[in-house]
Amino acid sequence: MIQENVPTILQEFVQPRVINQDMLINLVIEQGPKGEAGKLFYEDDILKIDYLWVMPNLIELKLSNNIIEKIENLDALVNLKELDLSFNRIKTMENLNHLTNLEILLLFNNEISEIENINDLNNLTIFSIGNNIVTDSKHVLYLRKFKKLRSLNINGNPCTKEDGYLDYVFAFIPQLIYYEYKMITNEQRKNAREKH
Repeated sequence: MIQENVPTILQEFVQPRVINQDMLINLVIEQGPKGEAGKLFYEDDILKIDYLWVMPNLIELKLSNNIIEKIENLDALVNLKELDLSFNRIKTMENLNHLTNLEILLLFNNEISEIENINDLNNLTIFSIGNNIVTDSKHVLYLRKFKKLRSLNINGNPCTKEDGYLDYVFAFIPQLIYYEYKMITNEQRKNAREKH
């Protein structure tokens, strides 16, 4: 016997079962956004970040491998701890400063030329901005102030080809433990300090 107060989509699942992918997809279709929001929600590639105000308690957001060009509409996500916008078309780091709980920021493989506008991300621990177009190494001094920063990946940017770049990073961001996901050795740190 099916209970009347059970939503239609769940009626076939009233018997105890393990949640499976089909059940989740059906729930999203029935209870997901409607109208224009629904169209954007169900497209294969996400063009724009929007309609996230309905999830203020979200702590992890992965929007990698899309065609997003602008970081926007994240204001309501004050509890967010991890944001992955890798493999998109983002040109500018913007609209991130209010995400003060953010610990992991992944912007790998975009079109970003400057590391900026994250002054208030004091909890930032892991930052990946490899394969972008950052040319100026002034970001090293900018990143120095993030005292909890432990892992940095900036490989594949023009700035990393400068002579002595790695020594500069190791000397001026001493709190780093990992660079390109490899542990920084004591010898690398010592050499960097001697040069700077």
